Amino acid sequence: MALRVPNLPSDLDTEKGHVKFIIKEGASQIALRRFSDWDAVGRRGFSSVSSKVRRDVKMYAYIENVTGNPWFDNIIMFTIVLNALFMALETDYDLKYRNFYFFEMADEIFMAIYTMEFVMKVYVEPLKYWKSGYNVFDAIILLMSYIPMFAPEGGVSSSLATISIFRACRSLRVLKTVSFIRGLQALISALFKTMKSLTHVIILMILLMFVFAVIGHEYFGEPATGDPENWGDIGSAFFTLFSLVTVDGWTDLQANLDDLGLTFSRPFTIVFILLAYFILFNMFGGVVIMEIHIARFKRSLRSTDIMLMEDMCTTMSFIDIYLTTMDCQDITLNRLEQLYSETLEVLSALLEKDLTEQARRQEKDRKLEFRTISAQQ
Repeated sequence: MALRVPNLPSDLDTEKGHVKFIIKEGASQIALRRFSDWDAVGRRGFSSVSSKVRRDVKMYAYIENVTGNPWFDNIIMFTIVLNALFMALETDYDLKYRNFYFFEMADEIFMAIYTMEFVMKVYVEPLKYWKSGYNVFDAIILLMSYIPMFAPEGGVSSSLATISIFRACRSLRVLKTVSFIRGLQALISALFKTMKSLTHVIILMILLMFVFAVIGHEYFGEPATGDPENWGDIGSAFFTLFSLVTVDGWTDLQANLDDLGLTFSRPFTIVFILLAYFILFNMFGGVVIMEIHIARFKRSLRSTDIMLMEDMCTTMSFIDIYLTTMDCQDITLNRLEQLYSETLEVLSALLEKDLTEQARRQEKDRKLEFRTISAQQ
């Protein structure tokens, strides 16, 4: 918005008026980081600054107040929960058949509320809205929800199957709750940050499973003396090892091998479960928990936190956090220096203007006094 500077107050002639004017008209501009506009106005004698201004100021302010109100988020959250309840009720075929039109009308009402939320938020922040990944995800879900409405009812079975898939994607609306719960946002951010570490763990897990799959196929995959159903080829061996990783039904698999007289398979099963489940599988949770603790530490770190453990100062995570904090501190100091310099320029411009007006006033008083003396003589 354009910087609008009111006329100078009448008490600007005194030093007290100077201070009042600076605090009242200058501090707000500095707090809003409008240094350049304020400095330009001060040096140009409070000339108008041209900029783009929204014409729908009243409408924009009203919509901004509505979307910024906590009740707006509460209403959307209640709508999401109610929509999830209705989708759960639709899974009952008899209930859905008897109240088909009611559920259809309710779904359209939910869609109208989600669309209204999207339009209002985009209207308030046309560019900033798309900078948030959660907002983009909400927009994608809304778009996918509209596809079945505009798709033709008649068509081949593949088209109907595609429409059914999009209708099933309505359940993704429940994920809109992530946009309103900061705890879930922190957890998802931590998950995305750990993708690189998790990828390394998954690769290590696949390599371990490949080695044990080849060994298991060689020892237990013989059609005559082994278990070809579970170890006959590399694919079935991988699936069997995946069951061992999840520790789901591993006793039945081991019982089959024992019934075939392959008792030496017990060390094989025990070693694989120890390596894959107790070590690698639990690494997933460990990596995520470590990333969450690091994120919390970054948020809680302050410049006054000088008492730190010696071993912690030698870790790469702490060094990275420390350097990032120092960079932020340098940026803050640079902005403060800019603030001080531009404040001094504003004060200098105002003082120069005041001195100029005072000199003109004194000159005018001298001339008036000279004319009065001349008239008396």
